[in-house]
Amino acid sequence: MTLLALYWSIMIACYLIAGKLRRHKDRFHFLDKLTSFFIYLLIFLMGLRMGAEDYIVKPFEIVTLLVRIERVLARTGRLNQVYRFRDLTLDAENRTLTYAGEPIDLPPLEFDVLAVLMKNKNRTVSRERILNEIWGEDYFGDIRTVDVRVANLRKKLGLEERIRTVFRVGYRLEV
Repeated sequence: MTLLALYWSIMIACYLIAGKLRRHKDRFHFLDKLTSFFIYLLIFLMGLRMGAEDYIVKPFEIVTLLVRIERVLARTGRLNQVYRFRDLTLDAENRTLTYAGEPIDLPPLEFDVLAVLMKNKNRTVSRERILNEIWGEDYFGDIRTVDVRVANLRKKLGLEERIRTVFRVGYRLEV
C-alpha cells in the first residue's frame, strides 16, 4: 500500500469514526481531539516522507522561522560567504579575491559578477538574474553590460574554458 493510499484510508476511517462519535459527544469528547491529532500527525509525516526537510506549525514565531532558515542555509552552504573555485578564493563579506593566496584586484562590478557565478557553480545564471542581484530590479541600462564584465573576467583570470556562455540565456561557471 502506498503512502497516499494509507493516508486516504486513515482519513476516511477517522471521518467515519468521528461521525459516529458525534452522536455520543458527552461520553467520547476526547476522541474528537485525538482524531484531529492523528490527522495532523499523518499530514506531518507525509510531508517529511515526500521530501520536506522541516515542518512549521501555525501559528509560528518569526524568530523560530528565521533560525530554521539560517540552519538550512548553513547546512546547504549558502550562508557561507567564502567561495572557492580551483585556486580562486572569493570572500564576499570582505570583498577580497585571491589566486593561490595572492590578492587580485578587480573592479567592483566584475567582482560582483564573479561572486554570482561562484555562488552558482555548475548552474546556468541568466543575464537578468545577474543584473538583478548586482544592480537591483530598477536597473534600466543595457543587458550586454554583463557580457562585457564576463569577457573581462575571462581574460584577467584565465577562465576562458570555465565560464561557458549559454546561448540566449546567460553564463555557467563549470567546475
